[in-house]
Amino acid sequence: MAEPDFLTRTRTSYDALADEYATWVRELATSPWDDAVLGVFARHVAGRGRVLDAGCGEGRITAQLASFEVDAHGIDLSAEMIRNARDVHPNLRFEVGSLTDLRFDDESYVGVVAWYSLIHVPPEALPGAVAELVRVLEPGGWLLAAFQTDAETFRPNQLRDIAVSLEFHRPDPAAFGTLLDSHGLDVDATTVRAADVEAGERTRQAYVLARRRT
Repeated sequence: MAEPDFLTRTRTSYDALADEYATWVRELATSPWDDAVLGVFARHVAGRGRVLDAGCGEGRITAQLASFEVDAHGIDLSAEMIRNARDVHPNLRFEVGSLTDLRFDDESYVGVVAWYSLIHVPPEALPGAVAELVRVLEPGGWLLAAFQTDAETFRPNQLRDIAVSLEFHRPDPAAFGTLLDSHGLDVDATTVRAADVEAGERTRQAYVLARRRT
């Protein structure tokens, strides 16, 4: 079966962006909201088993989870992003892979994080992507998703002076929660915050924490 076009475009774009993206992340100020949300998630999963950072990019969130004593490892579609993740965090495990087709056993993780990674999945493919994340989550396990919201789909052809072909989808948090419910998860918390204009954000940001029903 041919790979969906959105995956090919996303991989190619992030392979091209990888080094510039790593520089941008190093310049990025730590968000107290991110710290708080990841801290709550870590309280639920630390010491209970493995956690998957699905769409880990350069590994920043994987490393932050590890700092909370979470047994986390990351996958990403882009081989160049994974190269950078391994270089910066050599003590952590990273591998190339797609969150839409995970090479892991059913119910093999106590937690899954999709930190601004589902934003590149078009609405018609989102249910399948969520189903795949839920498949590897054990009953009682936790899913944490973060994404931009309340804005039109963003389709840049250039980022940081590099040609790309990306789509940034901004799901509605309530609709996303309904989607999770239809896949057997109970939403524990939904948080929507204002854009941090000083950090360059243009839209509100959403965090959804949910637990797979037992």
